Amino acid sequence: MNQRFCNLLTTVKNGQLNRKQYIYIQTTNKISSFVQFLWSKGFILAYTKISPHSLKIFLKYSQNKPAINLLKIISKPSKAFVLSKNQIWNLKLNHFVIVHTTQGFKTLVECKTQNLGGQVICIIY
Repeated sequence: MNQRFCNLLTTVKNGQLNRKQYIYIQTTNKISSFVQFLWSKGFILAYTKISPHSLKIFLKYSQNKPAINLLKIISKPSKAFVLSKNQIWNLKLNHFVIVHTTQGFKTLVECKTQNLGGQVICIIY
């Protein structure tokens, strides 16, 4: 995971904590894919491309509570946390775990059902 991707996670986390309606981020293909993943899982309201290298992400709230209460970054630019498909089965978390696999971003449950390993990106509470 590179620094730009880590900045995305931090910006989303801080935006939710500060009750912002939307945030702006610099984008890459990996970041765009992750934002699409967050949208498909219902963690963000919407997103739009405002320039070739910039996205506007609309944060989601339900009854004035953020959709992402807490986002814990696991893999960092200095240390990647990678698990094999066998090690994935040993994780017993009740929270939403996001893993970057060879087939894109997946949840922990999807990794277990598809028998995939990968880099654990973050945990959303």
